[in-house]
Amino acid sequence: MTRTNVHVMVRRVMTRCSIAHMLVTLVSLAPLSARQAAAQDPAAVPMREYRAAASFAFEPVRFPTGESMGLVESRFLVSRFDDWSIGPAVVGAITGNRGGLFVLGAELGWQHQFTVRLATVAGIFAGGGGGGSAPVGSGFMWRPFAGLRWQVGDVTADIVASHVEIGHGLLSSTQLAIGLSVPTTFRLVPEDRLDVPVSVSGRSGMGFDALEVVATIYRPIGVTGRRSGGALPTTLALVGVRAERGVGEHAGFAIEGAGAAAGGAAGYAEYLALGWWRAPIADDRASLGVRIGSGMAGGGDIDTGGGLLLKGTLFATLRLADNACLNAEGGYVAAPEGGFRAATASASLAWRLDGAGSSTSPQHAVRTEWWIGAEQYDAPRVAGGVRAVSNVALRVYRFVTSTVYLTGQARSAFLGGAGGYSAGLLGAGVSVPFADGWRVGGEALLGAAGGGGISVGGGAVAQGHGFLERALVDGMSVRVGTGYVRTLRAALAAPLIDLSFGYAFGVTRGVTRGVTRGVP
Repeated sequence: MTRTNVHVMVRRVMTRCSIAHMLVTLVSLAPLSARQAAAQDPAAVPMREYRAAASFAFEPVRFPTGESMGLVESRFLVSRFDDWSIGPAVVGAITGNRGGLFVLGAELGWQHQFTVRLATVAGIFAGGGGGGSAPVGSGFMWRPFAGLRWQVGDVTADIVASHVEIGHGLLSSTQLAIGLSVPTTFRLVPEDRLDVPVSVSGRSGMGFDALEVVATIYRPIGVTGRRSGGALPTTLALVGVRAERGVGEHAGFAIEGAGAAAGGAAGYAEYLALGWWRAPIADDRASLGVRIGSGMAGGGDIDTGGGLLLKGTLFATLRLADNACLNAEGGYVAAPEGGFRAATASASLAWRLDGAGSSTSPQHAVRTEWWIGAEQYDAPRVAGGVRAVSNVALRVYRFVTSTVYLTGQARSAFLGGAGGYSAGLLGAGVSVPFADGWRVGGEALLGAAGGGGISVGGGAVAQGHGFLERALVDGMSVRVGTGYVRTLRAALAAPLIDLSFGYAFGVTRGVTRGVTRGVP
């Protein structure tokens, strides 16, 4: 296998889990309004509501080299200032011959309503990524667009002119793109009211019902499966995150992101949308079900063709407590445009967050934080030498006490000639207020990384990080930090520096004892 094939393979690790994370809800239905909740309980803290939308877009790009590719973008945008919206987004290849090309970033959008059903839209996406052996240089990508939006029932449809440029002009294309958006509501408790009990039912935040940490084994079928030719190892190990949303009592959907952590496929990653159905048994303390989905996958020298991946599994669930359950599943995964086929088995631990049927009894909101920033450290290259790499970093924190939090995070290179390098991390940390407007803290993370020609061995990576944080205004903060990153089986071991901007808010706990419906 060639050096290029092995190293510009992206590993969009559960990256899409924090994109797995952040980009789910995807089909959030508008919950009970804060005005209704306040009417039910005059003492309730009024929740803020902002317009939001979960969106998908598809665009067929054609680069000056003559190569064609189909890109899919998924995003979750929140409107806080009139016609402006902002949020996380991920772009990935789904047709062509670049399976594994992913870009992680953020999008700023603008919309002006002409009539009840017609609006003009414009915006820009920027981020970092690469993979699929594409010549992306540093990995920086930007995508400006403008066009029209129509209201069609409960959804909106877009047609826009867009321009895609990757690696500071190495790849560029201008074309038409089509999109579909599902409007929803982003509901939250302001940071300065987190110490006041809230009486409100239904979902808040991005509308997750449950979050799962997933460990997966793939057993490749057949003698091929590598882009460079030949057979894959007998076993591939992945770690990832899945975010669930119930629709009714027995069905729902999810977003899942995962990346290779062992098995000789460092850099492989997948980002999937899934639907599921379950049948409860044993008084709903257990259930059996089926899960079917598709999405984008590639990297790690795995032959996924243009990047389309299909997956089907049967699962069994055992509820350990009112807010936690253990899942086991098995099934089949295939890349119809490539040579990759595999039997799959996985185990996951699910933690219930919110829900449509949650309690209206007074409770304190759960502190939640979103962060976006950049980090830099010196990284050894497989081709030899050491060079600084800069990554865009997305983080989601959910606090389990007033100072302790759990976190899912994603990284993707945008400077340093490492386009295609990315990492997905899970961990825990502490954030402690110590003066008016100041916080100090630290976190420990484990995950998977790969791609971009950076030496990462099998893909397992660990990171420790300390930070000093200053509040700005209305829940927003700025943070500086330093730490250390190390891959467990390779030469990467370096100090890092970090600068990030964040937003803190509260979500309702969404769970009462005995409420189990709607989540597997």
